[in-house]
Amino acid sequence: MAWWHFDEAAPGTTPAANTISYNDDASAFSTPCSIAASTVTENAGDYLPVYARPFAGLAVYDPVSDTTITNRSAMKFTTARGGDNPSDDSGRAYYGGAVKTPGCGTLFSNCKASITVEAFVCTTGGVYNLFAPIVGCVRNGNFTSESWALLMLPNGKLAVRLFTSGSTTGKISSYGTTENAGSGTHSLTNGLWHHVALTYDNTTGKATVFVDYEQDFQIGTSAGKTGETITYNDNCITWIGGYAYNNASSGYRKFPGLIDEVRVSSGALSADQFLRLRPTAAASDPDTILRLDFDGDGTLQVCESLNGDFDLQASYLPQPGADLATFDDVVKAGAAVADGLYADAPAANASSFSQHTNATLSAGAVSSPKIGEALMPSGSSAANASVDFTVEGFFKMSGESAGRQNVFKIVNIAANNGSTVAQFITGDTGHPHESDFCFNNLGDWKNIHCSTTIDDGEWHHAALVYDAAKYRVSAYLDYNLVSQSGNVTNLNYATAQLFVGRSEGTRGQDFNGWIDDVRVTKRALGPEEFLTTHPVGSATQPLLTAMLEQDYDFVCATDSYWSVTGAGAARTGGTAPVFQQASRGSLLLDGTNGTVSAANDWSARMDKSRIVFPSSLLYEQDAYAVEFWARFDGISDASGVVAADATLTQHAGILRFVQGNTTTFDWYLYRMSSNGKVLQVAVRNASNGIQYLGGKTWSLPNVVADGRWHHYALTFNPNSDNTSIDVELFYDYVSLGTETAPGIYKGAASHRLMVCESSQEHPNLIGNIDAIRFWHGIPDPSQFLGRAPVAFTMIIR
Repeated sequence: MAWWHFDEAAPGTTPAANTISYNDDASAFSTPCSIAASTVTENAGDYLPVYARPFAGLAVYDPVSDTTITNRSAMKFTTARGGDNPSDDSGRAYYGGAVKTPGCGTLFSNCKASITVEAFVCTTGGVYNLFAPIVGCVRNGNFTSESWALLMLPNGKLAVRLFTSGSTTGKISSYGTTENAGSGTHSLTNGLWHHVALTYDNTTGKATVFVDYEQDFQIGTSAGKTGETITYNDNCITWIGGYAYNNASSGYRKFPGLIDEVRVSSGALSADQFLRLRPTAAASDPDTILRLDFDGDGTLQVCESLNGDFDLQASYLPQPGADLATFDDVVKAGAAVADGLYADAPAANASSFSQHTNATLSAGAVSSPKIGEALMPSGSSAANASVDFTVEGFFKMSGESAGRQNVFKIVNIAANNGSTVAQFITGDTGHPHESDFCFNNLGDWKNIHCSTTIDDGEWHHAALVYDAAKYRVSAYLDYNLVSQSGNVTNLNYATAQLFVGRSEGTRGQDFNGWIDDVRVTKRALGPEEFLTTHPVGSATQPLLTAMLEQDYDFVCATDSYWSVTGAGAARTGGTAPVFQQASRGSLLLDGTNGTVSAANDWSARMDKSRIVFPSSLLYEQDAYAVEFWARFDGISDASGVVAADATLTQHAGILRFVQGNTTTFDWYLYRMSSNGKVLQVAVRNASNGIQYLGGKTWSLPNVVADGRWHHYALTFNPNSDNTSIDVELFYDYVSLGTETAPGIYKGAASHRLMVCESSQEHPNLIGNIDAIRFWHGIPDPSQFLGRAPVAFTMIIR
């Protein structure tokens, strides 16, 4: 009956009124959506919803129609505290924006006897009072009188309201004054995406709530419910992400997080008919009109570009007396470059564009002469026509700037001395270590200065974005907004050319250093869509993953660095690891590219057991990370199994990274002996001493051995001269904090990873281990391994 996709605009964009669209029965209903914003807020700020990046690299599959659709964005709902009684926390509510669709009594008239309401949700945290609406069809302008509603309670569990025709109260509800109240069991507050659904079938009189395709709870089973229909009226309004009625402090209710793919169906669907996620190979952005990746053969006659209707060409223009530029396959922005911070479609990065100025500060340039024609609106010939665009690229300077150095410039060469459309330059006589973004608004020269030091010998990313609808230019350095300039009514690029590495004509401003992956896109991108060497600021790549699928083998990304075979053994009084069909999800979701990396049905059961994975060289002098899933349900001491929160005489080991065939560790992650809720890491520092980290600060919200699956990650980030190292611990994708040790010991070149190995034979953590992965570099938490649940998979061999 209705399906909201939230794909109308790029991530980071605030929805405009009446622009949100959705699939519906056009013959019965055509009322547009709008954004309803609370007018009362305690804190200053913009609390309207914004488009956000969805599940990275995944498409949405509809089993009912057997179709797959792309998923460009989700809707993020931002909340702020506020209320009628600021001194009383229980009387405070959350405020923010919501999506509003009025007149839905007609739209859902075919959903009286049965209905399915489903959505994908991801919470971003926050404390709120009473409940948070996900989606609800509200009658009579009263948030307590919903025809149907799917809500989240403060404990993260789901609740439902359903107004039916025959009961005394007119409600089947799991909140408030209830009849046949239900209680959800699955909490949604772990920061992961979940699928939620509500179905009602009047032939049974039951309303059923699902979380991740499994039944969460069911209500409406008492006598007299069979045959009842859902009650609507002409004043029904569908709210997504919150309600906006001013009914004292409890009227403004908002969902703290992201919502996507909200669908209402006229029938009680089964779980195998709900919307699902599917991996997809992301294609090149259709709005990209030129991308210079500098992966050519070194001749620099024509650089690789995306040729479209205007036959775009990019040619090298050597300057008299200057050394020829080259392709540098050693110094480049990253091993791979991806579209967007979520690394949806990483591509190999073979080289960069390397040029160096001579004694007269002359070098060369790459030029694309018809970029202005490609930017022009289709069929337009107006000299001052403007549309959205983004120009971006990576650069690395070679020493301090002796003057202005042009990284990229789009300039209208027909104007007097050139009219700058978009330009990024490094250095100037007044600030040689800094940079500027420049543009010309019909003769009005504008300059956005950035005081960040950029001649530090590191790669940086720069982007200039024009939003024609908002008449606004935005400048970004290293994915952070530098500044914005408004009232930019026209950027004249009718005859514009792109220059990379210098300016047009005799203006010079030749760049000294390396430039890589310059892209021009006919859309106002947000920073989450910029090119990135995944992730920002780090050449990060997963090295290997131990899947523990009935064996001890790693799935290796680089065989030359690792041995791929582990060995299991029993510790004193225990057994060798047993592989069980007990893991955190049937599919493993790889956050680096949004794909399902492997089936995940098994994990290793550790009962006073150990697993040892031999290895060769790890990047000991570089930053790296290790992550894994674990479910610990007990602790075994010499006397037997003891309580999970008991004080022990020794610590219980989880991971131990030792040098060669010795027991000398580089680092050691374990549960503290004195506190069942605290994890600790021992690091061998540069002077071969032991530094203990996290003993007071890395406290978990529950004991380590709570019988539930959790995700753990450790990152090790040494500084350039190894005089200090930052160690950060993540628990369920949330950082518990960072602590610093004085460097890391430069020991043996080869290491072994020991799982559930303690310094002593006792105590031992009892439970399951799964999906151990090592990284080169420090990944963003969004790239850690997650889960993609599926209800049923049949494999025919």
